[in-house]
Amino acid sequence: MALLIRNQAALVEQIARNDRERLELRVRSERRQLEYAQWQREVKEWGRKANDRFDRIEGSTRSTAANQERDWLQDSTVIPTGPAEPMVGRLWGEQAQQFRS
Repeated sequence: MALLIRNQAALVEQIARNDRERLELRVRSERRQLEYAQWQREVKEWGRKANDRFDRIEGSTRSTAANQERDWLQDSTVIPTGPAEPMVGRLWGEQAQQFRS
């Protein structure tokens, strides 16, 4: 009878220990799920900010390129120098002067 009571007590102890371990595992698992969800939110936020930053840089680059192209086109326009002389552009500078003389 004593052996049966001792085995029963050991069984109850083992069940209690298993329940505690299961509860600890569940708590740890839930904590990791929350940490993972937080990490995912941070990664998405980081990606969104990076995309915004890249869009700003790309927009700035486009406007700079457009301004440079516009400036280049303005600088390279052909200016007539007179009816008898050939068309000479500003880009030619001194070389144009050599051809005219």
